[in-house]
Amino acid sequence: MSIRQVLTRAARTTWTHKSLWFYGLFAATAGGGIQVQLDNADYTAMPEWLPAVLVAAGVLGLLFSALHLVAEAALIEGVRDARDGAPVPIRQGLRSGLGHALRVLGVKLATGLLTVAVVALVVAPGLLTALGHLPLVAGVAGSVLLALPAVPVVVSLAVVGELALRLVVLEGRPVVESLRHARRMLHTGLIDTLGLLVGIAVGRAGLSVAIALPAVVLGLVVGAPIYALAGLVPALVALGIVVLPLGLFLAGVSGAWSSAVWTEGFTLLRTKAA
Repeated sequence: MSIRQVLTRAARTTWTHKSLWFYGLFAATAGGGIQVQLDNADYTAMPEWLPAVLVAAGVLGLLFSALHLVAEAALIEGVRDARDGAPVPIRQGLRSGLGHALRVLGVKLATGLLTVAVVALVVAPGLLTALGHLPLVAGVAGSVLLALPAVPVVVSLAVVGELALRLVVLEGRPVVESLRHARRMLHTGLIDTLGLLVGIAVGRAGLSVAIALPAVVLGLVVGAPIYALAGLVPALVALGIVVLPLGLFLAGVSGAWSSAVWTEGFTLLRTKAA
């Protein structure tokens, strides 16, 4: 199977099985946190409802983070099932994905922490310069020199993470073993991996443009008259109501298609690494 066939099959699977878009929406986005500066805050002036809102936001963030992990696993299994002609309902898919959530978290933590360490190493000279411990030229040169090898390392970690996710979900392997085997798969299928990366980048860019154009048109058609009649704030609210569904659609389809490409590509790379 060639890279072109992988991309085509992934596109066909994503379009034919639209339930994958639901998983893709949550797999493409992770739950975020809220950072609030409270060191010098005036607690007496704080509204009574604000602590409850912050707690609720934190709980929602945790719930969305957990749903992201479950949806990631459910999407991988969903693509495999759809390819094999046995798609499962969303509820059953989420239940199955829940069983893989901890190992998915383990893969993401391992690759994420390594990525943070590499990025921290790159920015360290600039930070030392800002603190006055290095001259400006030395700090800039150090960060640039460290960034050259760091970029392929970060990309490799991202690829290893994608492959390891499919090893833990589709084959039930432990996290550490999956990461090791994913690294070997990357080395034996480097050219194919680069092809997958380029294909995903081009596909997502094309999809973004295809969604952005109607979004701009709708924004002008809806927002301009409301702006002329009611002002900026109502126009922005109306624009958000119109554009938000398109953004959710883009996130869902793009997330599902990207995962489908990696799942189809995993089969190709798995054969070469056997």
